[in-house]
Amino acid sequence: MPTLYSFALARGGNPVVNEGPHTVANVVYRAVFEDFVARDDRAGLKAYFAKMPTPDQFKKILQDEGVSEENLAKLGKCISEYSNGHAKVAGEIDTASIKDLALAIWRLANLHPYATYGWKGALRGKKVSARSSKGKGEKIKVRLKKKIKSVTRSSALVDRGGKFVDQDGYEVYKLDKLAAMYFSKKKAKRYVVRDDD
Repeated sequence: MPTLYSFALARGGNPVVNEGPHTVANVVYRAVFEDFVARDDRAGLKAYFAKMPTPDQFKKILQDEGVSEENLAKLGKCISEYSNGHAKVAGEIDTASIKDLALAIWRLANLHPYATYGWKGALRGKKVSARSSKGKGEKIKVRLKKKIKSVTRSSALVDRGGKFVDQDGYEVYKLDKLAAMYFSKKKAKRYVVRDDD
């Protein structure tokens, strides 16, 4: 799925590749949305969507992270895709199939400014290293035993590369994503890697 990083790197506004050095491994998102579908949990999916930034909040996060007006214009297609996708989900949240709804929200989640890092440099034409854009443990397995989730190589769930102006907002973001996976903020806290660790 396209990310803010892939839009930032794009020429002419259209991403050639859908990639990004994810701050929280994409396997986390996959597990969360697969769970919503498997449980047919529309209420949970609606609650997840309610926590996502509105289009205005999305733009404000970009501005708070220091994105200039010129670069906001460069990210116009990304902002438009997020805005249109958000409006579509909001309009269909009670009627769309749970699978289609989960996929649409997952797509929005990948565009979140905290979902990837390196996009500020990408706006200046600078790519992240090949190592950063690879999986780095994103192929970890999520196991369910006695209704308790566990993962292999759990330290790879959060990438240390993510650094943002609003570090508190980013910490909340990471914790929310992991808590959605584990159904527990307490357990999620064990997997949040902080810069001072």
